[in-house]
This record gives sequence, structure tokens and C-alpha cells, in this order.
Amino acid sequence: MVFSIIDPVEQNNVIAMTKVWDQQLAARLQGEFEEMWGSAKKLPSHKKTKQLQSSGSSNLKSHAT
Repeated sequence: MVFSIIDPVEQNNVIAMTKVWDQQLAARLQGEFEEMWGSAKKLPSHKKTKQLQSSGSSNLKSHAT
């Protein structure tokens, strides 16, 4: 599985990628990230970032390989 971290300001940009070969580990990492992302404190930020935050979408995207 490949995890891509999406830029919170420019949603079309990927700022990091990593490949996890172990499918069970990848699923666990994704679940834990989503849990932390959902409970993260929102900080005052750039207008575009606020729009992304209000959409509720995570900045971690995963792609099965």
C-alpha cells in the first residue's frame, strides 16, 4: 500500500509518500492515522486550509499496490 500525504493548502500537491509492503501493518497505520486526524485540534490557519478542514477530509490517501 502506498500512503500519500496531501498538502493541506494546495490539495493537488502531494508532500510525502511512503510504501508499506505489509498489508496488515498498512491497514493498522491507516486506521490509527484516521483516528488521530479525526481528534486533532484545529488551528487557525490560511483561508484555503480552513476550507479543507471544514470538508472533514483526511490528508492521508492510501492506494493498494
